[in-house]
Formats: sequence, structure tokens, C-alpha cells
Amino acid sequence: VVEMKTSPWPAGGASVTAAAIIRRFSSLTPCEVVVSSFDRPRLLQVRQAELPVRTALLSRPGVPLVVALRRALQDGHAQAHVHGLSLLNPASLIGRAGQLGLTVTGWTVDRPSQLHRLAAAGVEAVICEEPGAAQACLRAGRLQQAS
Repeated sequence: VVEMKTSPWPAGGASVTAAAIIRRFSSLTPCEVVVSSFDRPRLLQVRQAELPVRTALLSRPGVPLVVALRRALQDGHAQAHVHGLSLLNPASLIGRAGQLGLTVTGWTVDRPSQLHRLAAAGVEAVICEEPGAAQACLRAGRLQQAS
């Protein structure tokens, strides 16, 4: 996931920067690149550049899940990266997003209780500060449930 930060770039700067990053990573190993941003116009530039990437609209804390999903679908993104607190209750919306072809990712999710609740709700991925700790937490939870 490559997050484009909002900054005073020139008009075409976002797609040029994203293209350079994609070329850099794709030359090392085959990978799937997702370009994400809070900045809808900059993501549109990436989409119009027809780069071999998927795009994800980031939503700010406090934005209701239904609003975040609607915006991502309207803009044609493959993913919605939604603040973790907006994902804790509406599991049915997460399932519906998947039916519409939209992957839902939570950010920044580091607390074990949130990780487990989001996994149970059907969130496909999370953005976190310590990926190894999150994986261990989820593995431990699966082992406890299986016993």
C-alpha cells in the first residue's frame, strides 16, 4: 500500500510519483500495489494515468462507514481504507461492500480487541503499526477458538 500524502505537488505530480514508486517495486519482485489517499482528486489522477495498480480511498476518523463505502464506489476504487473505529459495528455493510466488489481495510488497528472484532466482521485487511504483533494476535485468537 502506497499512501499519497496531500502536499503542494504540481497538478500531475501525484501520478508521476506513484508511477515511479510502482516501477521501483515491480522491478524488485512481482507485487500488487494499492495507491491510497484521502485526496480524491489526486486518486483520480492516478486512475486516469492507467497505472497497473488498484486505488483505495482513505476515510477520516468519524466518517460513517456507509459514507466511506459510497464515496469509494462512486469514484471507482477497488478498496476503501476506513478508520478502525468506523468499522466496529456495521458488519452487514462490510459484507455488502464485498458483494459490490469493494475490499474494506481498517486503519490504524493495533488493539487486540479491535483486530478480533474486525476479523469477525469480515474486514479483509488492516493497516497497523506492528504487523507481526497483529498476525500473532490473530493466530492466537484462532487457536483459542479452535480449542
